[in-house]
Amino acid sequence: MYTELLNCVVYDYLTQVDPKLAKKFKKEANVPEQLPPGSPGIAEIVKHFNETATKKIKRKLKLDAEENLLAAPINEESVEAVTGKKSKKAKKDLAPAAAEKVEESANEVVSEKKAKKAKKAKKNQN
Repeated sequence: MYTELLNCVVYDYLTQVDPKLAKKFKKEANVPEQLPPGSPGIAEIVKHFNETATKKIKRKLKLDAEENLLAAPINEESVEAVTGKKSKKAKKDLAPAAAEKVEESANEVVSEKKAKKAKKAKKNQN
């Protein structure tokens, strides 16, 4: 019963946000029916929680969320998404990759020049 009601609430929310995803969720979660009339939606549930929850619970939730952010792997995209600019560490990490690309390009140029010289030498022999 609990799971069915929760699935109905989630399905109702998804129909408002992304109907395609809601259809897929309904199929995967086997949601039997629509949310009963008069039932609160997710927005009302969250609003009620924020109004009635104690400060201790809210503080714990905030700390848990911050810990999750700190535990997430930090990469160039995540830093750029949060701050709007690249981190110094990300820039340093990009330097070796850029150097490899430059080296590869230089090797290609040298190879092309050697190929041209060999072609000229063959032509001159004939």
